[in-house]
Amino acid sequence: RAGFLAIRPDEAATVQTSGRLKQVYFPTDKESYHLLSILTPSGLMFVLKKRIDVIRFPDDLLVKEAREARKNGGFSEQELHELYDLHKIGFGGTKPQNISRLNSQSGGTAYLLPSVPPHWEVHEIRPPKRDFFKNTVNPYQFRGEFWAFHRKVRALHHRNIKDYRVDRDNVIQGVISSLITLSWQIRSQPPDWSQDDAFAALPLWQKTWLDVGREQQRLEDDDWLQTLMDHMARWFFASYERVVGRESVNTATSEWLHVRDIVKQIVRQNEGGLR
Repeated sequence: RAGFLAIRPDEAATVQTSGRLKQVYFPTDKESYHLLSILTPSGLMFVLKKRIDVIRFPDDLLVKEAREARKNGGFSEQELHELYDLHKIGFGGTKPQNISRLNSQSGGTAYLLPSVPPHWEVHEIRPPKRDFFKNTVNPYQFRGEFWAFHRKVRALHHRNIKDYRVDRDNVIQGVISSLITLSWQIRSQPPDWSQDDAFAALPLWQKTWLDVGREQQRLEDDDWLQTLMDHMARWFFASYERVVGRESVNTATSEWLHVRDIVKQIVRQNEGGLR
């Protein structure tokens, strides 16, 4: 700052900045601040431009042909990469050489990448009208988990290794815990929503489980909890077979009983929150 002000010391007392500059008020104490003007790091900016140009305009002939095919609605097996929402900024107008040699080499332009917070779509969780496991849960949202379970079960049929059993149980626990989290989201609905005629077909044990207004019933009765354990285990196996398809392992009764035991353990661990 002292160096810049020394250029014209006669006007140092009336230094002004341009309102077009990007500026930051940086507090130094409770009553004062520094007004900082952000300078663009030209070296980094033009290196970034070169990297983006390599992605968008490569010299590879196959990539060029693929872009031409896409432009004309054709097909190509060549993989393409894109960067969206780029903004171009210019320096120097018609005489970029007046800014710098680097600016002149880049044609007086550079790219600005988007730097805004991500936009998340909020999916409303609605109470199920007939069955929680059919109306609320999509088995394919656990595609990765069911395939991981499949690999561990298939491996255990050949080698009964402790690590495989632990990994298998961890997959089960992750899926069931996600179901419990979904049930808590449904409980965020106004109390006694299950008394509406629209939910007449919903089983009573699910109303007891999911409706926050039925807390007293949950505390006094354990039948709904036992039913929930069995349904979660059955849903897990049915969903596994649906997602994996023909490759799914024909699990023996002992395997199903083990999964049911794991489900019971997880439900018991979360019993305080479920009630």
